[in-house]
Order: sequence, then C-alpha cells, then structure tokens
Amino acid sequence: MKELARAIGIDDAPFDKWNDRKAILIGTILQGNAQVDGFLKSEVDIDGDDATDILCKMITSSRFFSQLRVIFLDGVSVAGFNVLSPDEINDRTKIPVIAIMRKKPVPEEMAKALKRLGMDKKTGLLKTLPEPVKHNKVFFQAFGITQHEARQAIDLFTLSSEIPEPLRISHMIGQMLKFNESKGQA
Repeated sequence: MKELARAIGIDDAPFDKWNDRKAILIGTILQGNAQVDGFLKSEVDIDGDDATDILCKMITSSRFFSQLRVIFLDGVSVAGFNVLSPDEINDRTKIPVIAIMRKKPVPEEMAKALKRLGMDKKTGLLKTLPEPVKHNKVFFQAFGITQHEARQAIDLFTLSSEIPEPLRISHMIGQMLKFNESKGQA
C-alpha cells in the first residue's frame, strides 16, 4: 500500500440504548496517516439489520469512493448488535476491509448475548468470520486483503495510538457528538 493511499475508518457514536432508536456512523478519510481529507456521516438502527447496507451506500455515494484503498471498521458490530458483514462490504465496494479490535473477541459470548436478546439469526454471520490475528497491540480480521497486506495497512495508518488514525478520529468525533468533547482512548 502506498504511503499516500486513502483510508476510511468507521465507528459509531455513543448512544443511549434505552432512549435512542438510531446511532450515528462516522467515517473519517485520511490520506496517509496524518492528512484528514474528509468526513462521512450516516445513521443506523440500534440493534438493527441495516448497518452493512447503509455503510456501503455511505461509502459508494461519497466523492472519496474511487480514491479509497482500505476500510477500517471498529469490530464487526455497530449500534449495539447491528452486525456488519465485512465480506459483503468488500464485495460491494471492491475495497479491502480490516476489522480492528483492542481485545480478542469471543464469538461464543457474542452468540450467547444475541440468543438472549432473541437475535439468533445474526449468529450465522459470526461463524463465517476468520479467526482474529494479533498485530502489535490490536487484533484484526482481514477481508479482500492478505494478512501481510493488512498488517502493512495497519502500520501505515497508525500514528500515535494503537489503532489506525481514521478509526481513532471517528471515535473521537463520536464522543464529541455525544458528550460535547472527546474523552478517553479510542
């Protein structure tokens, strides 16, 4: 991946699970690891089934679409249990997808939670996901890109944090939207 490649990092803003029906998705586009080129925003249903479709439309309708070389996701779920399909995102956008996680996910625990909430049908997607791979201080799952290329992309877009800058900035914007300032780690 070239040093001046563009990437987008997608994260959801914090939400009130008792009162909110929608959660905001934020996309931050960076060129290299430091130049912010733009932002995207959309909304998805909390615990819904619309995140993959909305995320794909948000990206493909953007003026940045043709320039993007990688999509970073904060895990494979947004807005509570609105589970993303990284393979489908890769298929529809033709852009490699890398899901980043600070801790190694335990799919069995997520499946139990989904079952407890009556969302059993979402567990099928979890079974199709590759085993998370550790790189530096994060874990990742790669879609449409080799593990070696994914490691290079993570390194290229990571600057001062443990996670790639596009994700870190999206996370900070989400916190600012909810709390009027960013707080804590991304």
